[in-house]
Amino acid sequence: MEGSADINQSGQVDQLFHLLWLRNKQQQRCQHVIIPHTVLFRFQQPAAWYFTSVQDGSLKRKHRHNLTPSHVIEIFEKATVHNASGIAASFIYTEIKNGDPVTTVEFLDMDGVRGLFTRSDRPASACLQQFIEPPGGRNVMIRAEWSPVVRLFGSNLD
Repeated sequence: MEGSADINQSGQVDQLFHLLWLRNKQQQRCQHVIIPHTVLFRFQQPAAWYFTSVQDGSLKRKHRHNLTPSHVIEIFEKATVHNASGIAASFIYTEIKNGDPVTTVEFLDMDGVRGLFTRSDRPASACLQQFIEPPGGRNVMIRAEWSPVVRLFGSNLD
């Protein structure tokens, strides 16, 4: 892989998407991992945007010049047009409260996505991910947490 990242640190790891995006020794990108439009925020600003290509199914990263609020809103609006629930995206961030990390997931409609870019209380690091309507009305979220000594994986059915 080109580059490296320390995935043995506790907490939210933005590098996971970067590691999935990198090419392997055969110069291929990660195949068969379906990632909806995902915008990572660092220092309260969009810093990286990953998604799975409809053309070849590989994981792609948008260029930095596409990391504008207007472009994010435009793509999320197009992707959300057929969502019966009205949910456009999930906004995920972790804050320290009373000395403990607390992860929050906010489900946003398009007004919420638009408002996200004008919020003054936006967290320093966060993840905005397109919401995909689940077939059958129920969704599964896979959660992975790790530290230097423990790795936990789980799933939630809603």
